[in-house]
Order: sequence, then C-alpha cells, then structure tokens
Amino acid sequence: MPELSYPVAGYLLPDDLPAARNTVRAAAENRTRFSQLIPPETLQHRKMADSAIPGDVFYSWMPLGDRALLEAGEGHWKRPYLIFRQMENETLLAFPGSHKPKSGSCFAALPEQYPWYSLDHIRRPTVHITYFDISSPMYLEPRHLIERCFSLRTEHLQIVYRKAVNRTWCEKTGLSDWVTDRLVIETDDIVRYQGELFWVRKREKTTATLHPTTIPEGYGQPALFCQGKNVIPDTNTSCFDACIGELDWMQTLTTAEALNWSEYLKLEREKKRKEDRKSGGNTKKARWKLEPAPGTIVS
Repeated sequence: MPELSYPVAGYLLPDDLPAARNTVRAAAENRTRFSQLIPPETLQHRKMADSAIPGDVFYSWMPLGDRALLEAGEGHWKRPYLIFRQMENETLLAFPGSHKPKSGSCFAALPEQYPWYSLDHIRRPTVHITYFDISSPMYLEPRHLIERCFSLRTEHLQIVYRKAVNRTWCEKTGLSDWVTDRLVIETDDIVRYQGELFWVRKREKTTATLHPTTIPEGYGQPALFCQGKNVIPDTNTSCFDACIGELDWMQTLTTAEALNWSEYLKLEREKKRKEDRKSGGNTKKARWKLEPAPGTIVS
C-alpha cells in the first residue's frame, strides 16, 4: 500500500513493513488525529477552549492530519469556525466557515451585521460574507484554536440552533434535546401545549398568542407534516394566550408556509362571513323594506 507511506504520528510507514502499516492502519484512516504541522497544545490554547461558548467564531487550524493538510494546500490550512458546543471529551463541536456556501444549510454572517473581526490581534473591517456549513460539523481540539474573531448575536445563534436541530448528525450525537432546550419560541413556530399542536401567531415577552391546529379533512389545504401527522389551522376556533415557559418547540414554519397558512385563514374566514351574511340576508332585507308612516320617529 504505497499510498499509506507518509508520516503518521511521527512515524514513517515504509512499504516493506506491513506489520507497522497494520498497527496504525485505523489511525491513518482517521486523518484528523495526527499532525506535525499544527503546533502542540499550550496553556493559551486551553484557556481559549475553556472560555469558548456557543456562537464564538475562532480562526483555527483545520482539524486534519498532515497528509490532508498538504493535499488541501497551505492557503486552506486555517479558516473561521463557529463554535456550537463544548463536548465532554474536551473538544469543541464547530461549523467550518467559507466565503462560498458549501450546502443549502448554511448560516451567513453578513458584513453589515458583523462589520469588524479580529485577526492577528488587529481589528479589521469585514469585506466578505462568511458562510458556516451547518450540515458538516467538525471537532476542534484546543491546539487547533488560534484566535477569537467575533461572536454571533443572540438572535443569529437562534437561527443556527433552528438549522441544526433537525439535522441527522444532531440526533446521532445526542444533541437534539440540548438544542431544543435552547430554542426561544418565536412567531410562526409550531409548539406543543397540553399535548396538542398550536401555531404561534404572536410572541410577547412572557406569553405567546396560539392558534389551534386540526387535521385536514380534504385535499387542496396547506397541510404541514408535524409530529407524524398533517395539520392545518383550525378555522373554527379562536386564538388565546399561553405562558412561554409551558410551550415545547416542535418546528418552525418557513416564510412560504406561514404565508400560505395566513392566506388560508383569511380566505376561510371570508368564506364563513359570506355564508353568515347569506343565511341572515333575507331577514334583514325584509326588515328594511318596512315603510313607516309619515311623521314616525325612528333611530
């Protein structure tokens, strides 16, 4: 296997030493563990890692081995990473950043939102959009960290949480509950309250205005699949307020879904008003046909 003849963890794997090659075969396949290019861990690295919180963006080494780094090229050895969580094995789960979106599930840090960042301990103006790939988290060791660049705003970190919560890796790493507990209920969320699903129409400081949902009875309705069933807004019930702390986040309507539901409610209510007017129209019409005698006082 000549392709494995490269330095791994300080050892050179010659082609004529199959025993040595087999000893480190698994380690060689895990190219994130071994690198002599990346500086060893220092106390400063440990301090940065211990102080890192979700939403921090660190300029860091790519968590790859020497072979992968050399294949990537020196210009790609370092990049910004968005810290998602500190893990129990003293690593940091983070999302890689790039000036080009790598997938459809990215968070974009815009220059107008984050006009400054720190690099080489110098405050620099932001020129490009930085896209953080939520679909491909990586584990950073303390020695990978170089410098903290900036930190996401709270509302933007919420966007990251919402993009991450339904990803497969989030469930496999056992972080789904951890993420859900940090989600803040917002307008157009679907929440569970007392065992039923509701649509959040308005969010106040401590309360939320909820609209009940129901199972659609026919086709052509803007149904949303949530918690194993299709639901639509219930046009026969009214909204009510509930305490935020009693609500469990389920999922969030997209802009298009929220618009469809709003239009559906509007059309159904208008349809109901027309039916009510039609059913009571003959009575009103007959009443207004009365012709009072001259001199009668009416109000």
